[in-house]
Amino acid sequence: MEFKGVYVIIATLIIIASLFVGLVVVDNYSAVDNPYNMKQVDSYLFECEVQNLDYDYAYDFFANITTVGAGPYLDNGGDLYADEYTVYQSNSSSTIHKPKYDGGCTGFTKNGFLGRSLDWIYDNASTIVMHVKGAKYNSLVVVSFPNVTKDMCTEIVNGTDNHTDWMKIAPFYTMDGTNEAGLACEFNVVPPDDANSYSVAAIETKEKIPNVMLTRYCLDNFDDAKKAAEYLRDYCDVYSADNKALHLLITDKKGQAYIVEFMNGKTIINEHPIMTNFFIVTNILNLCKFACLLIDYGKN
Repeated sequence: MEFKGVYVIIATLIIIASLFVGLVVVDNYSAVDNPYNMKQVDSYLFECEVQNLDYDYAYDFFANITTVGAGPYLDNGGDLYADEYTVYQSNSSSTIHKPKYDGGCTGFTKNGFLGRSLDWIYDNASTIVMHVKGAKYNSLVVVSFPNVTKDMCTEIVNGTDNHTDWMKIAPFYTMDGTNEAGLACEFNVVPPDDANSYSVAAIETKEKIPNVMLTRYCLDNFDDAKKAAEYLRDYCDVYSADNKALHLLITDKKGQAYIVEFMNGKTIINEHPIMTNFFIVTNILNLCKFACLLIDYGKN
């Protein structure tokens, strides 16, 4: 009887140990196979969490590439306005509209709110909403580029591939977002032949930043739109990492709104609530296109 009691105790301990090991295995499986807690919200919409951003890795990555952007994926995309398209006759029965350059977006802000569109078309691309932690300010951002495919995100969700290298870079390719201090910003593409898209710090170079990282940098470090814009002008050398020219719209909870542009070695700041795919500094026609919108915008 005593031996039976010992057997019962041993069996009980084995069962408890097995359950404990099972729990550890399940927990490790989750941690290894979906470290970003990636979830599929809709067909092409995903959500995840990112912590401990590796700026050194990102700086090195962008400094050693020639193109990260959309490239051929955007052959069918373009700007909202018809005059941005080259129209030609492909045969006797059809006309093809092709963009002069491969990006198209519009952003606006009012009373601290930021809205924007992503006006392009490409196959199998997804949008990721990221909860980013570990910087000076936590942020909620959107990453949406042809590099971020639905297949990649699905593999992360299913635990078949973490795509670790890409996920280390993705948070730095933030298209738009807002941080916990009330700052929000976004970038748009502008025609690359309008200007040499780079700038040199007006006062002293403290940071050398690829233009595609500007949204991420502002959200991580600033709570005031004017201070962010002026810091980029005075202390940052900005260069084009993927052969694309970009400009930046920054706003905050105070309602301030600034467009920051990088042209021919200078950073130019304009206080303005609407940003499209044209340099606001040089393209007055762009403002005329928005005349009607501005009138309605002011009434509401």
